[in-house]
Amino acid sequence: PRGRATHGVGARGCVAGSGKGARWRLARRFEPGAELSIDPPLEEGKSQQIPVRVVRVQSERAGHWIHGCEFARPLTTGQLKAVVKYA
Repeated sequence: PRGRATHGVGARGCVAGSGKGARWRLARRFEPGAELSIDPPLEEGKSQQIPVRVVRVQSERAGHWIHGCEFARPLTTGQLKAVVKYA
């Protein structure tokens, strides 16, 4: 699945087992400390921006970057389900 991150950048990701963060694959590199938001669809036609902070960045093939991100605040069960489905 693909989704949107800050600036409309397409993203692919997965949620960390602890639920405290996620890893996102982006075509653009963001510096550690950058504050981004993800916008997973919650229900039909609804979405909610969830703030994250980049904690590490690693280059990947084809010019993409893996961004390790922490959620800015704990997610509700509904938000976590939406992010897992979106990732």
